[in-house]
Amino acid sequence: MRRPIQIIHVAPGSAASSFTRCYLHLGNGAHASVVENFIAADSTCGHRANDAIIVLVGNQAALSYLRMGADAADAVNVSSGIIVVSAKAKLNLFNMTHGGAVSRYQVFVTLAGEGAELSVNGLNLLKHTQHADATLVVDHAFPHCTSRNNFHAVVDDDGRSVFQRRIIVRPHARKTDAKLTTRALLLSDQSEADNKPEFEIFADDVSCAHGATSGALDENLLFYLRARGISERDSQALLIKAFLAEGIADGKLRDIATAQTEGWLEARR
Repeated sequence: MRRPIQIIHVAPGSAASSFTRCYLHLGNGAHASVVENFIAADSTCGHRANDAIIVLVGNQAALSYLRMGADAADAVNVSSGIIVVSAKAKLNLFNMTHGGAVSRYQVFVTLAGEGAELSVNGLNLLKHTQHADATLVVDHAFPHCTSRNNFHAVVDDDGRSVFQRRIIVRPHARKTDAKLTTRALLLSDQSEADNKPEFEIFADDVSCAHGATSGALDENLLFYLRARGISERDSQALLIKAFLAEGIADGKLRDIATAQTEGWLEARR
């Protein structure tokens, strides 16, 4: 499929609630891209969104799934995904949250065939009192499966980013290759990032690793940029965009994330 499948959630009105459900079955050997957006009209406020999607990826199929959360500033969004990836299939999942007052995005992925591959990238851009929770459970149910999970968060003011990942390796899932990385950039003394990586490994002959870091902008790099006549805000913006871009290998996804980040930085000024 050359054109992506578009799923656009538009807030129905102020102080309203929406409950949406989607089902996608990608056949054996098929290729598709899905772009899902959560948006609100300029005058919409105080709405609640509850969404769920079920995705089945057939044998040797490939799915690219991009999800963008850009709700109204006071919106509440709770979304769930249940995804099954079959033998020798590939899933590339990217989620970016930069809107809404409270959001939770929880995804349950089962690698249900030998040679299945999963790549997950996530970004949280938070400010004011925003709270965003990103939860992922990956079940390595068959041997010779690969998963890569990278999550970056930039948190300002009194925002809070929560990152939860659980990787399960079943007893017969030999030759599993799973890696998990999370990094958080805190822009104020009140901002918070909670990282909770978990592994449940019941098999031998596997390769599993995780790492988590959090911290502020590098003062030496800021000084280097300021000494060359770049303003403090512009120096911070350059470092923030570099921090987010380094975790995204796909060029198209990196361009999308950079464009959204520039808008977020402009509103931060």
